[in-house]
Amino acid sequence: MKLIIFGAGASYYSLHTKYNSNSSENELWKPPLANEIFSNRVNFIEILKNFDGAMSLKSQAILHPDLEEYFQELWDFANDNNDNLSFAKIINTQYFLQKLFMSISDQYGNLGDSNYDVISNFANNYSICKKSEILFVSFNYDILLERALERVLKIKFNSIDDYLKYNIKYIKPHGSCNWFRNFGRRIGKGSIGSITGINPEFFTKKLYEGSTSYEIIEQNLNEEFVLRNQFNTNEHFGLPQLLIPIKNKDEFVLPPNHFEYLENYLEKVEEILIIGWKGTEEKFKNVLRNKLKDKNVNIIAITNGDKTIISQIRDVIPNSKISLYSYKPSIDYKGNTDTFTNFIKTQILQRNSPTFFFK
Repeated sequence: MKLIIFGAGASYYSLHTKYNSNSSENELWKPPLANEIFSNRVNFIEILKNFDGAMSLKSQAILHPDLEEYFQELWDFANDNNDNLSFAKIINTQYFLQKLFMSISDQYGNLGDSNYDVISNFANNYSICKKSEILFVSFNYDILLERALERVLKIKFNSIDDYLKYNIKYIKPHGSCNWFRNFGRRIGKGSIGSITGINPEFFTKKLYEGSTSYEIIEQNLNEEFVLRNQFNTNEHFGLPQLLIPIKNKDEFVLPPNHFEYLENYLEKVEEILIIGWKGTEEKFKNVLRNKLKDKNVNIIAITNGDKTIISQIRDVIPNSKISLYSYKPSIDYKGNTDTFTNFIKTQILQRNSPTFFFK
């Protein structure tokens, strides 16, 4: 069975043709790589201004060479010193990331033709022909891939169960900008009033101002994951379910049945396609190791020439045959190489020869 893993590079190069190649909007809403989250794009700043805690971190975060290390240092300081203010800034950043990547999902997918559309079509056709499920695993917060699947398959992601409902199953180990867990009770010392019926920005601001601890928040969260494309003033408010990029705090943010499905599916995997993923998520690598360490798995990695994935995969699947895809990379409109788009083209042009989807 086939597994496709999407990293940040997949969303970064998710459009193969821009409707207006001269439009600055293409760059404004391009999904950021990790170190670009606090960049000075004007639209990012306008969103960031609504989140005081995240904004207070920007000046230092943008100077740090590794954003994950920066958040690791902040997380360690908060834990070592029981500093609720630092925790509150991290929590506020979760709300900022939710808003940022939802906005990106709303804007960027409408700016051009999508590689995600094409690969969703390929996967669906393969699934139909082989009468086999196929699994997508994405480490991206955005929902550009969900939108592509909805367009291509005429489906809807209306609930968390829909991610495992169709022939293309979809797992997001680090959460998603449209995933929440609702608060079941009041938070803090009653200073923010009722959880329902207030402006969501006001709620987030008060949550930060009260320096509400992770422990208190976790105690008051419902277990159920719910989907929400935006805050609504008459809904219960919740905590965005996405993992802050912390170096050594790799964990899964997904419903238990999603993890169970992932483990069961991996036992049957024979081929893996990796797009824009460096392979540095330790918990996911441990799952791969537990399920695939003794198997001969064929792997194609599309990483724009980054060879990090080779050592990462060989460490967990030593018997795998991994090849970097580097066939005459396309050049995007800024002059950057784009092996994702070129891979899509070769799948189309060589469909009468053995490829990942056509055999």
